[in-house]
Amino acid sequence: MWIRDLLVPKFKDARIATYSYKSDWKDRTVKTSLRECANLLLNELLHHRQQEAERQRPIVLIGHSLGCIVIQQALVLAASSRHFRDLGLSVAGIIFLGGPFQGSDAALWGTWIAQALRSDRTLLELLQKDSQPLLDITRDFADCHIDWDSVCFYENQSAVYGPLTIQTVSQQSATQLGRRMIPLDTDHSGLNKFSGEDDVNFERVLPEIRRMVEGGGSIVTERYRTNVPASGKRSPESTVPIFRDKKFIERRDIFRALELQFSQPNCHNRAVLTGLGGVGKSQIAIEYSYRLRERDPDLWVFWVYASTAERFEGAYRSIAATLDLPGADDPKTNVLGLVSRWLSNTDYGRWLMILDNADDIDVFQKTQEGSSKGCGPNLPLSSYIPQSISGSVLITTRDRRATSWLGTGYTSVIPVNLMTVEEADRLLLAKIPEGLSTAFDRAELVKELDYLPLAISQAAAYISAKAIRMSVSKYLMLYR
Repeated sequence: MWIRDLLVPKFKDARIATYSYKSDWKDRTVKTSLRECANLLLNELLHHRQQEAERQRPIVLIGHSLGCIVIQQALVLAASSRHFRDLGLSVAGIIFLGGPFQGSDAALWGTWIAQALRSDRTLLELLQKDSQPLLDITRDFADCHIDWDSVCFYENQSAVYGPLTIQTVSQQSATQLGRRMIPLDTDHSGLNKFSGEDDVNFERVLPEIRRMVEGGGSIVTERYRTNVPASGKRSPESTVPIFRDKKFIERRDIFRALELQFSQPNCHNRAVLTGLGGVGKSQIAIEYSYRLRERDPDLWVFWVYASTAERFEGAYRSIAATLDLPGADDPKTNVLGLVSRWLSNTDYGRWLMILDNADDIDVFQKTQEGSSKGCGPNLPLSSYIPQSISGSVLITTRDRRATSWLGTGYTSVIPVNLMTVEEADRLLLAKIPEGLSTAFDRAELVKELDYLPLAISQAAAYISAKAIRMSVSKYLMLYR
C-alpha cells in the first residue's frame, strides 16, 4: 500500500494530496528540470490555498527519492519569493524517504542507458554522486533562514538490478548533518510502500508524521508572528537566507576592519573578505549583516550568491520579487537592469549587498545579456552593481583579483586567515555537547583540521549527531 492510503484514515481532519511530475528518463518526450518541477509543486500548493483562512494551514511534506530534492528546491525558492512566502512559513515538517542528497552511483548507470536511448539526461546527471548542482541545492536548503523540522529515513537493504545488487542511495547520501536519521528494513523502492498499518516500517514513520501534524499549528503560528510585520506597511528587510549562528566565535580584528571600511559617510563603500575556502568568510558576512540590522533596522540587506552568472541573476530575480518591482514577473524583463536602477535611486533608502562566493572573476568581466531571455544590453555583471552613495557592498572571495573588479582597490581588502589556536578551540567547544572532550584532544583535533572553521564545524556536527557513541578522541582516531 502507498503511504497516502494508510494516512487517510489516520488523519481525518487533514487534506492529503499527492503531487506527481514527469521525470521518467526512459520516456523520450520528457524534458524537464528540477527547478521546473519545484516551481510546479509550489504553484499547485498555492492553487489550493487561495482563501485567507487557508494560507496559514500547516503543511507536512513527504518526499521519496528525487521528490526529496524537489522539496528542497521548492523551499529554497519559497524562502526568497514573495509569491510563495506563505508556503515556506507554513511547512510544519518534512519527511525525507531516501533522498539522494549527495547523489547516487545508480544515476551514473542510468545516464549511460539514457544516452544510448537518446533520452533526456538532465535529472540523471543532477543525481550523480557528488554532483556540484546537487550539493549547491542541499547547501542552499540548509542555509535557508527558516529552520524546518525534518527527519531522514534511509534504506538498509540492497536492490537487485539484473546481475547487480546495490544500495541505491547510501545512508551517507540519504541523511543530513544535524537531522535525525532512521533506517527502514527495505530497499530504495520500498521506502514509500508498506504491507499495512502493522508494517514495522510504517510504525517507524507514522509517529514522526503524527508529531509534525499535532505540533504544526503552534510552530506555524509562532513562525508567522516572528517573520511577518503586524502592520501592512512595508519596511526594509534582509534577504540573508541563513540563520544567525548563536555560537559564532568573535574575530575582533576582522570586525574592526569592517567597521572602519564602512564608516565613511555620504559615499559608496566596499570591502572584500579574501581567504581560503572554509576559513569563515561567509559566516563573518552573515554575522556582520545581523549586527548592522540590529543597529539600523531601516537598512535593506541583499544576499547574492555570486559563484556563477546564473546564480547571480537568480539572486537579482529574488530581490526584484522581494521589492515587488513592476515587471519582475515578466520573463522578458531585464531583471539585472531593473534591480540595478532601484539600487541606484537614493530615495529608496540605504542598503548593503553581500556578494558571496565571488570566486570566479571572469563571471563579472565577461559581457552578459540583460537577462536569460536575451533582453537588454550586453554588459559585464559588474556594471549591474551600482556605486550609489546609499549603498555598500561586502564581497567574499578566494580570488584577490576581486579587489580590482569588484572592490575599490587593495585598500578594501580584509584578509581572513586561519583561526588562532584559541579561536579554534572555542569554536569546537561551543559546537559539541559537554563531556565529550578534553583540552588536549581538542587541541589535537583542531590542529589536524588546520584550524579551518568549516572543517571544525563539520567535525563538531558529526560528533554531536553520534554523541552517544562518539567523542573528540574517538573522532580523532577515525580521522587519522
